[in-house]
Amino acid sequence: MINFTISRRKWLLFKDRQSFALPTSYGEMTLKQFLEYPQHTQSPSALIAFLAQCPHRLDADAFAPLLSFLEAPLNLEDFPADPDHFDLKRKTFGQKIEAHKALKNDSTMRGVEAVLSVYYTDDVVPNWCLADALPRYFAIVGQLQHVLKVEEANLTTPPTAEQIRAGVEEFSKLGYFNTIDDLAQGKPWHYDDILNTEYIVIYNKLLKMKISANFGERYAAIMREKK
Repeated sequence: MINFTISRRKWLLFKDRQSFALPTSYGEMTLKQFLEYPQHTQSPSALIAFLAQCPHRLDADAFAPLLSFLEAPLNLEDFPADPDHFDLKRKTFGQKIEAHKALKNDSTMRGVEAVLSVYYTDDVVPNWCLADALPRYFAIVGQLQHVLKVEEANLTTPPTAEQIRAGVEEFSKLGYFNTIDDLAQGKPWHYDDILNTEYIVIYNKLLKMKISANFGERYAAIMREKK
Protein backbone atom coordinates (compact mmCIF):
# COMPACT_ATOMS: atom_id res chain seq x y z
CA MET A 1 0.00 0.00 0.00
CA ILE A 2 1.40 3.40 -1.01
CA ASN A 3 0.33 6.34 1.12
CA PHE A 4 0.53 9.88 -0.23
CA THR A 5 -0.66 13.35 0.71
CA ILE A 6 -2.02 16.11 -1.48
CA SER A 7 -2.00 19.74 -0.34
CA ARG A 8 -4.46 22.28 -1.62
CA ARG A 9 -4.37 25.97 -0.73
CA LYS A 10 -7.47 26.89 1.24
CA TRP A 11 -8.30 30.56 1.72
CA LEU A 12 -5.18 32.76 1.87
CA LEU A 13 -3.04 31.39 4.68
CA PHE A 14 -3.95 27.74 5.13
CA LYS A 15 -3.39 24.58 3.16
CA ASP A 16 -5.80 21.67 3.16
CA ARG A 17 -3.81 18.40 3.39
CA GLN A 18 -5.52 15.16 2.45
CA SER A 19 -4.08 11.66 2.73
CA PHE A 20 -4.78 8.84 0.30
CA ALA A 21 -3.66 5.23 -0.12
CA LEU A 22 -3.16 3.24 -3.32
CA PRO A 23 -3.17 -0.57 -3.23
CA THR A 24 -0.16 -2.18 -4.88
CA SER A 25 -1.34 -5.81 -4.74
CA TYR A 26 -4.59 -7.74 -4.94
CA GLY A 27 -4.38 -8.49 -1.23
CA GLU A 28 -4.46 -4.77 -0.43
CA MET A 29 -7.54 -4.10 -2.56
CA THR A 30 -10.87 -4.08 -0.77
CA LEU A 31 -13.58 -6.46 -1.92
CA LYS A 32 -15.56 -3.46 -3.17
CA GLN A 33 -12.57 -2.17 -5.15
CA PHE A 34 -11.96 -5.55 -6.75
CA LEU A 35 -15.59 -5.91 -7.80
CA GLU A 36 -15.85 -2.39 -9.21
CA TYR A 37 -12.42 -1.55 -10.64
CA PRO A 38 -13.19 -3.00 -14.14
CA GLN A 39 -15.67 -0.13 -14.53
CA HIS A 40 -12.84 2.40 -14.14
CA THR A 41 -10.24 1.09 -16.56
CA GLN A 42 -10.98 3.55 -19.37
CA SER A 43 -7.74 5.38 -18.51
CA PRO A 44 -4.84 4.92 -16.05
CA SER A 45 -5.71 8.16 -14.28
CA ALA A 46 -9.35 7.12 -13.83
CA LEU A 47 -8.30 3.76 -12.39
CA ILE A 48 -5.78 5.32 -10.03
CA ALA A 49 -8.27 7.92 -8.85
CA PHE A 50 -10.85 5.18 -8.15
CA LEU A 51 -8.47 2.88 -6.27
CA ALA A 52 -7.02 5.73 -4.22
CA GLN A 53 -10.45 7.32 -3.74
CA CYS A 54 -8.80 10.60 -4.73
CA PRO A 55 -10.91 13.31 -6.38
CA HIS A 56 -7.87 15.30 -7.52
CA ARG A 57 -6.00 15.00 -10.80
CA LEU A 58 -3.03 12.67 -10.39
CA ASP A 59 0.12 12.05 -12.39
CA ALA A 60 -0.77 8.75 -14.05
CA ASP A 61 2.80 8.15 -15.25
CA ALA A 62 4.06 8.27 -11.68
CA PHE A 63 1.46 5.90 -10.22
CA ALA A 64 0.65 3.53 -13.10
CA PRO A 65 3.69 1.24 -12.57
CA LEU A 66 2.42 0.51 -9.07
CA LEU A 67 -0.66 -1.14 -10.59
CA SER A 68 1.26 -3.61 -12.74
CA PHE A 69 -0.09 -6.43 -10.52
CA LEU A 70 -3.46 -6.03 -12.29
CA GLU A 71 -1.91 -7.35 -15.49
CA ALA A 72 -1.97 -10.87 -14.01
CA PRO A 73 -5.21 -12.55 -12.89
CA LEU A 74 -6.01 -12.93 -9.22
CA ASN A 75 -4.46 -16.14 -7.87
CA LEU A 76 -6.80 -17.53 -5.22
CA GLU A 77 -4.11 -19.91 -3.98
CA ASP A 78 -2.36 -16.87 -2.52
CA PHE A 79 -5.17 -16.63 0.05
CA PRO A 80 -5.41 -19.91 1.99
CA ALA A 81 -8.29 -20.48 4.39
CA ASP A 82 -8.04 -19.18 7.93
CA PRO A 83 -9.79 -21.98 9.88
CA ASP A 84 -8.77 -20.60 13.28
CA HIS A 85 -10.86 -17.49 12.67
CA PHE A 86 -14.16 -19.24 12.17
CA ASP A 87 -16.21 -22.13 13.55
CA LEU A 88 -19.38 -22.75 11.55
CA LYS A 89 -20.64 -25.29 14.07
CA ARG A 90 -21.00 -22.51 16.65
CA LYS A 91 -22.94 -20.26 14.30
CA THR A 92 -26.69 -20.59 13.88
CA PHE A 93 -28.50 -23.17 11.82
CA GLY A 94 -30.19 -20.33 9.92
CA GLN A 95 -26.84 -18.86 8.97
CA LYS A 96 -25.67 -22.23 7.69
CA ILE A 97 -28.77 -22.43 5.50
CA GLU A 98 -28.28 -18.90 4.11
CA ALA A 99 -24.56 -19.49 3.45
CA HIS A 100 -25.35 -22.73 1.61
CA LYS A 101 -27.93 -20.96 -0.54
CA ALA A 102 -25.54 -18.07 -1.29
CA LEU A 103 -22.76 -20.46 -2.27
CA LYS A 104 -25.05 -22.40 -4.62
CA ASN A 105 -26.41 -19.23 -6.19
CA ASP A 106 -23.08 -17.56 -6.96
CA SER A 107 -19.53 -18.93 -6.71
CA THR A 108 -17.94 -15.80 -8.23
CA MET A 109 -16.28 -12.96 -6.31
CA ARG A 110 -19.72 -11.36 -6.00
CA GLY A 111 -20.75 -14.52 -4.20
CA VAL A 112 -17.84 -14.08 -1.81
CA GLU A 113 -19.49 -10.91 -0.53
CA ALA A 114 -22.86 -12.68 -0.23
CA VAL A 115 -21.46 -15.59 1.80
CA LEU A 116 -19.42 -13.37 4.11
CA SER A 117 -22.39 -11.08 4.68
CA VAL A 118 -24.29 -14.00 6.18
CA TYR A 119 -21.87 -14.10 9.11
CA TYR A 120 -20.53 -10.54 9.22
CA THR A 121 -22.10 -7.07 9.07
CA ASP A 122 -23.12 -6.17 5.51
CA ASP A 123 -21.57 -2.70 5.59
CA VAL A 124 -18.22 -4.01 6.83
CA VAL A 125 -17.57 -6.82 4.35
CA PRO A 126 -17.14 -4.67 1.18
CA ASN A 127 -14.40 -2.67 2.89
CA TRP A 128 -12.30 -5.67 3.89
CA CYS A 129 -9.10 -6.09 1.94
CA LEU A 130 -8.89 -9.35 0.00
CA ALA A 131 -6.12 -10.53 2.31
CA ASP A 132 -8.73 -10.61 5.08
CA ALA A 133 -11.89 -11.41 3.11
CA LEU A 134 -10.74 -14.40 1.05
CA PRO A 135 -9.17 -16.48 3.89
CA ARG A 136 -12.38 -16.03 5.87
CA TYR A 137 -14.49 -16.94 2.85
CA PHE A 138 -12.49 -20.08 2.14
CA ALA A 139 -12.72 -21.04 5.81
CA ILE A 140 -16.52 -20.79 5.62
CA VAL A 141 -16.69 -22.69 2.33
CA GLY A 142 -14.35 -25.42 3.55
CA GLN A 143 -16.30 -25.94 6.77
CA LEU A 144 -19.63 -25.77 4.94
CA GLN A 145 -18.53 -28.43 2.47
CA HIS A 146 -17.32 -30.57 5.38
CA VAL A 147 -20.58 -30.40 7.35
CA LEU A 148 -22.58 -31.14 4.20
CA LYS A 149 -20.53 -34.31 3.67
CA VAL A 150 -21.01 -35.29 7.31
CA GLU A 151 -24.74 -34.70 7.01
CA GLU A 152 -24.89 -36.82 3.87
CA ALA A 153 -23.04 -39.64 5.61
CA ASN A 154 -24.75 -39.52 9.00
CA LEU A 155 -28.19 -37.99 8.61
CA THR A 156 -29.58 -39.27 5.33
CA THR A 157 -31.31 -42.59 4.72
CA PRO A 158 -31.87 -43.97 1.21
CA PRO A 159 -35.60 -44.23 0.47
CA THR A 160 -37.13 -47.66 0.24
CA ALA A 161 -38.69 -48.95 -2.96
CA GLU A 162 -42.11 -48.44 -1.43
CA GLN A 163 -41.33 -44.82 -0.50
CA ILE A 164 -40.11 -44.13 -4.01
CA ARG A 165 -43.30 -45.59 -5.48
CA ALA A 166 -45.32 -43.39 -3.11
CA GLY A 167 -43.55 -40.24 -4.35
CA VAL A 168 -41.18 -39.41 -1.47
CA GLU A 169 -39.11 -37.26 -3.85
CA GLU A 170 -41.86 -34.63 -3.64
CA PHE A 171 -40.46 -33.62 -0.25
CA SER A 172 -37.15 -32.61 -1.88
CA LYS A 173 -38.92 -29.58 -3.34
CA LEU A 174 -39.19 -28.15 0.17
CA GLY A 175 -35.46 -28.32 0.87
CA TYR A 176 -34.48 -27.17 4.35
CA PHE A 177 -38.11 -26.51 5.25
CA ASN A 178 -38.56 -30.23 5.86
CA THR A 179 -35.94 -30.18 8.61
CA ILE A 180 -37.17 -26.92 10.14
CA ASP A 181 -40.77 -28.11 10.26
CA ASP A 182 -39.85 -31.52 11.70
CA LEU A 183 -37.75 -29.94 14.46
CA ALA A 184 -40.53 -27.46 15.23
CA GLN A 185 -42.98 -30.39 15.33
CA GLY A 186 -45.14 -28.68 12.73
CA LYS A 187 -45.52 -25.48 14.78
CA PRO A 188 -44.61 -22.43 12.65
CA TRP A 189 -44.20 -20.18 15.69
CA HIS A 190 -41.14 -22.24 16.64
CA TYR A 191 -39.37 -21.82 13.28
CA ASP A 192 -37.32 -18.80 14.39
CA ASP A 193 -36.15 -20.68 17.49
CA ILE A 194 -34.86 -23.47 15.27
CA LEU A 195 -33.10 -21.08 12.89
CA ASN A 196 -31.44 -19.19 15.75
CA THR A 197 -30.08 -22.32 17.43
CA GLU A 198 -26.40 -23.23 17.07
CA TYR A 199 -25.76 -25.55 14.13
CA ILE A 200 -24.01 -28.19 16.26
CA VAL A 201 -27.08 -28.45 18.53
CA ILE A 202 -29.34 -28.94 15.51
CA TYR A 203 -26.97 -31.53 14.02
CA ASN A 204 -26.86 -33.53 17.25
CA LYS A 205 -30.65 -33.41 17.55
CA LEU A 206 -31.08 -34.65 13.97
CA LEU A 207 -28.54 -37.42 14.58
CA LYS A 208 -30.39 -38.53 17.71
CA MET A 209 -33.69 -38.50 15.81
CA LYS A 210 -32.20 -40.78 13.15
CA ILE A 211 -30.64 -43.13 15.72
CA SER A 212 -33.94 -43.31 17.60
CA ALA A 213 -35.89 -44.02 14.41
CA ASN A 214 -33.49 -46.79 13.36
CA PHE A 215 -33.55 -48.27 16.84
CA GLY A 216 -37.35 -48.20 16.87
CA GLU A 217 -37.54 -50.03 13.54
CA ARG A 218 -35.04 -52.70 14.61
CA TYR A 219 -36.72 -53.19 17.98
CA ALA A 220 -40.14 -53.52 16.38
CA ALA A 221 -38.75 -56.11 13.95
CA ILE A 222 -37.22 -58.09 16.82
CA MET A 223 -40.47 -58.05 18.74
CA ARG A 224 -42.42 -59.23 15.71
CA GLU A 225 -40.04 -62.20 15.38
CA LYS A 226 -40.75 -63.23 18.95
CA LYS A 227 -44.48 -63.51 18.38
